[in-house]
Formats: sequence, C-alpha cells, structure tokens
Amino acid sequence: MYICPYCGHRGRESQTGEEEHIIPLIRRGSDESRNKLIACEKCNAAKGRKTPAEFAKWVEATNWKPRWPNADMRPFLKAQKAKSKASLPRKSLGKRELMQIHGRQR
Repeated sequence: MYICPYCGHRGRESQTGEEEHIIPLIRRGSDESRNKLIACEKCNAAKGRKTPAEFAKWVEATNWKPRWPNADMRPFLKAQKAKSKASLPRKSLGKRELMQIHGRQR
C-alpha cells in the first residue's frame, strides 16, 4: 500500500505505485533515494519531466486531476505555493541595505 504524494490516492495492497524522481534525471536529478518517491501511475505519467513546481503550475493551468475517486490535488498545490513564497524576498533591498551587505557603509 502507498499514498500518492501528489493526489493522495491510496493504493491497495495489490498496487505498488511507481517509483518517481522528484527532480527528473533528465533535469540533472540524482538517482539517490532522497530524490525518489512512490506515486500513482497517473500522476507519475502526468508529471513526466516536470519539477514539482512546474507540475503544480501545469495542474493549476489545466485543472488536471487523476480519475481516482477522492483524488485531491489541493494539499500538493498548497505546499508548492508555500515553498515558492518562502523562496521569494519579502521586499527589494535599497541602496543603503545593499551597501551594508557589501561592507561599504557611509
């Protein structure tokens, strides 16, 4: 049994899911276990060569959803939005802040 990290599908005992590279090998992702997870075949096929952020944007743009009963992409999309917000600077730096960073204070 497994739970797809993208859509939340719960695979049955007889279903094994598919090994999925979080960052695809073709995009310079590693073949190490930390870059792998088990996803349902529908999400794995739809994600293809996309990164998780690209997959989230594609899901939102196309309103794609696997045809599993109770499939829910919202938790995955919410997590991706939180990651992208965390990586953005809160505000742009002014000249004074940039000079302080570089050690040239007036």
